[in-house]
Amino acid sequence: MNVSETSFVGCVQNTTTEDQLLFGCRLKGMHTVNSKWLSVGTHYFITVMASGPSPCPLGLRLNVTVKQQFCQESLSSEFCSGHGKCLSEAWSKTYSCHCQPPFSGKYCQELDACSFKPCKNNGSCINKRENWDEQAYECVCHPPFTGLLGGK
Repeated sequence: MNVSETSFVGCVQNTTTEDQLLFGCRLKGMHTVNSKWLSVGTHYFITVMASGPSPCPLGLRLNVTVKQQFCQESLSSEFCSGHGKCLSEAWSKTYSCHCQPPFSGKYCQELDACSFKPCKNNGSCINKRENWDEQAYECVCHPPFTGLLGGK
């Protein structure tokens, strides 16, 4: 049965109402959870019996936190552009992309060209993400070095 946080913590079994039941009697096999119990937020459930003492004090309680995910640019796109994992920390209210190097960005859609260390002779690398049709980085050379990759 779905209950309030106070009832969950105090293990209080209120009067059972049909619209608060997660599952009916005689559970066997697989069951589908009604989508109303999967809305964003935390839902609290306790086990109730038609008669007899409540098994709730024995630990038959469940809290489920449903979080939003921000891991796709669109519903048809791959999670984290296929270059990361959609994860969440326990204290966070949402899921987000944790990118695998050399990718970055909200959806791991940006390649960090400088991670490959393309500049020679201690040249400084600058990512140029705005022009993907051109070279994605630029090297700033230290004298006496010059050139595209910081060579002589």
